[in-house]
Amino acid sequence: MEKYDGIKDPVWDLQDLKMKKVNKTHYALDGIYTVLRDNIPREDIKMSFYAARRKGNGYEPLPFAQLHKKDFCDCWENDQFVMPAIKNSINETNYKCPPLKGTFALVKYIPDTSKIPANILDGLYRINYEFYNKEEMVGGYKIHVELQKDKNLDAKI
Repeated sequence: MEKYDGIKDPVWDLQDLKMKKVNKTHYALDGIYTVLRDNIPREDIKMSFYAARRKGNGYEPLPFAQLHKKDFCDCWENDQFVMPAIKNSINETNYKCPPLKGTFALVKYIPDTSKIPANILDGLYRINYEFYNKEEMVGGYKIHVELQKDKNLDAKI
């Protein structure tokens, strides 16, 4: 996981989250993260998500895996693709959106690979997550993953 540089007044600090090997085929995202501020109104916190497949020396965007400044709390509360597995991995049972300031643990988060469409090709992928307070970026992270034939998702450090 790589943090975007140059973010002023970030909303959270994910630097202590690490990829840990949990078995022969899977890595899990595990560790402590901190919500640094809780002064962004619910309707102002937005999220962008971009996925791209490695091709040659670059990445080709996946047009069906793009969200642009979508309401973060709506995603948190209603998404059925990514958020349920994340929610199940957080050590807080009553995690609100937007989250309150504090330190939390993400325990062995492994994406639910059953949600990956069958037509997704094997290979290397880059996933970018960006977070906004209205138009101002308040967080951004890149994650590199490898998808293998048996549809196990292995995140690379």
